[in-house]
Amino acid sequence: MKQFQTELDIATIDFKHDLKAELNAYFNAVNASVVILDMATHGLISYYGHKLFKESNQAMTLVCENPISFNTLIQAPSDLYTYPPTQDFIEKTASFITKRFNSHIGIAIAEINDIEENNSKLFIGYSFYNNSCNRIIECSASEEIRYNQIINGVFGYLKMLFIKYPIINKRS
Repeated sequence: MKQFQTELDIATIDFKHDLKAELNAYFNAVNASVVILDMATHGLISYYGHKLFKESNQAMTLVCENPISFNTLIQAPSDLYTYPPTQDFIEKTASFITKRFNSHIGIAIAEINDIEENNSKLFIGYSFYNNSCNRIIECSASEEIRYNQIINGVFGYLKMLFIKYPIINKRS
């Protein structure tokens, strides 16, 4: 059992390293700007985003804990905010923050959390070079494992968007 656990730990570490390297390569190639609105992890997405994005990229992360901070920070229309979050809300929010902050990529994250059952439903909205989509991830287990699932889901799907929507950087 110990050998299996060691291999699992190494695979997880390698995945994060590969994900970081691949995202950095994509961002280096296109010099994208990204804005992230975190309404789920209390700033962890910001922390890991800082590790994943190269310093020369324009990256901004906002952390919102309630509808007042949502409307105040991003100056969104009051009817945009919806609780509990929905797929439509999260996708519209990602598009809104992309336009509001004039960025190439917008990511919005919101969560419905069931503390008693140790599970949550995470809503992730992406606005990726004028393409909008959303994902729902169901996370369960301890808080630490759920946060790890969220981080891998948010940035793993971002990597998939670079593959799905190839971008050609037109440099002169």
